[in-house]
This record gives sequence, C-alpha cells and structure tokens, in this order.
Amino acid sequence: IPYLKADPYLIEKFKKKNLKAQSEIISTVLLIMLVIIASVIILNFVVSFIRNQLEDADCFKVSSEVDISNKPKYNCFNVIEHAMIVQIHFGENESLSGFAVELGGVSSKTYEIKKGSVPAEVVMYDGSIFEFPGKNEERTYKILGVQNPPENIKIYPIMSNGKICDSSDELNK
Repeated sequence: IPYLKADPYLIEKFKKKNLKAQSEIISTVLLIMLVIIASVIILNFVVSFIRNQLEDADCFKVSSEVDISNKPKYNCFNVIEHAMIVQIHFGENESLSGFAVELGGVSSKTYEIKKGSVPAEVVMYDGSIFEFPGKNEERTYKILGVQNPPENIKIYPIMSNGKICDSSDELNK
C-alpha cells in the first residue's frame, strides 16, 4: 500500500492533541485528590465535634437523676459539730460512678464522692458504714469540718468515665 505514507503535518498534529489529552487527565486527577484531602480535613473536625456533643448528651440523660432532697430535717447545718447534713436522691439511672457536693458561699468547697473513693470528711448521717443510694433511693450524709453554713449547695453527677457533669440540683439558703 504505497499511498499510506505518513504526512509530517498530521504526525505533528497528532502529537499535540495527545499531549493536550494527557494534561486534562492530570488536572482531573489533581482535582479529585484535592477534594479527597479537603474532605478528610473537614471530617476530622466534624467527628471530634460530634464526639464532644455526644458526651454532653450523656450528661443530659443523668442531669435529673441526682438531686438534693428538699427536707429541712435532712438538709441543715449542725452548729455544734460544724457539719452540713445533706440528703441525696438517686433516680433510675445506674450509670453513675458517684456525685460531687459543692458547699458554696463566700468561699466554696467541693467534695467528690465516688464508689471506692470517699473523702474522710463525708460520713453517713447515722454513723453507719458508708453506702451510695441505690436505684430510686436516698441517703443522708454528714460533711464534717464545715465552719459556716453555706449559702447554697449544689450536686453534680459523676459519669462512669469520670466526667463531672453540670450541676443537676441546687439548694439555696
């Protein structure tokens, strides 16, 4: 087939067209990689943000499960013993590892009461062996060494992972 000789003009045109097609492929691949990298960066931020929100949701579930009983006989200041008597009520939730009691006023002090770790100043009201309230139960505690009656008492649930949630109940003077 003698008529199929290569035309130099056509060969040069074919080379330029082929190079142009390759640059379009490379730019498309680079754009795809850029989108993937941006997505990974954004997802890292979103996942950590959502994880923090879910931890706060756990606190929301237990916020009404620990409260101070509103009984004057069991929530009072003993002037003779310099002790604060507080009655704590646990609700339905059993996922708590303890609670913190804050006695506030001019200066405040917080007592973290966890299963297996109870401050020496916190004892049972009747002097018996220390125990936590069970499901839908109340226990009365005496906090020793309190010099002045507090202006308010706040209670904070402590989650099983050790996180102390916001105040679930408050009793004011």
